[in-house]
Amino acid sequence: KPHQAKQSKTTMSAATVEEEFTAPHNYVGETPLLDPKVEEEGCKAIFNALTEDEKLHLADEHMPLRHLRAEKGDVEKAIFKIKDTIQWRQDFEVEKIKTCFEPQGDAEMRA
Repeated sequence: KPHQAKQSKTTMSAATVEEEFTAPHNYVGETPLLDPKVEEEGCKAIFNALTEDEKLHLADEHMPLRHLRAEKGDVEKAIFKIKDTIQWRQDFEVEKIKTCFEPQGDAEMRA
């Protein structure tokens, strides 16, 4: 499907978030590294293993697929790594850093 303007993750419905983050998104011209069915099922398993809070802190819709591919299809390892990555992003306030210079960004972070 064509790229659409993204909604804020906090305003997305649970169904929209699940659809956005569990369907493997192949990049133009990219060959899947694993069987497409394995990638789809793996992404769904990874997404379903996350808490609601963790789902809101995914960096983008490709994060489950990247972790699945990085772990060569090992879903359990991918789940462990993605949870660890999400926690790191929260600990180091990555979203605040990324948005601090936007008009509604964190003024304290800008200082």
